[in-house]
Amino acid sequence: MIRAALLGAGHRGMFAYASYALKRPDRIQFVAVAEPNEERRKLFSDLHHILENMQFESWEELLSQPKLCEAMLICTQDRDHFQPTMAALRAGYHILLEKPMSPDPLEAITMAEEADCQQRILKICHVSRYSTFFRKVKKLLNP
Repeated sequence: MIRAALLGAGHRGMFAYASYALKRPDRIQFVAVAEPNEERRKLFSDLHHILENMQFESWEELLSQPKLCEAMLICTQDRDHFQPTMAALRAGYHILLEKPMSPDPLEAITMAEEADCQQRILKICHVSRYSTFFRKVKKLLNP
């Protein structure tokens, strides 16, 4: 089983990705969350039974702790992917990163290079391809 932390408990983080853990607790368990919005942080923590001392207001606060788990899902705002990703890679976490990696192509390259340097997994989420709209487009293009 993978133990993970979530940075950013917005719609994608909480419902698109982390909901998998509620369906498959034998595969992944969330043990920590960093979310500045107290209501979302509490909801996520309640859903995933996260202890109070593992609930953080910021990614900086979470990453200032000794390593808490193996993996981290980073679902912060697009422009806020670079710094937490770099810090998490350097702290030894494997990363599942919400798309786009960064609005800055150089940041995307730097993150990929850091993952290689740290020998950590860095995967990018591409969930839109499964949305109703894109399924219909695919069906129209590939009858």
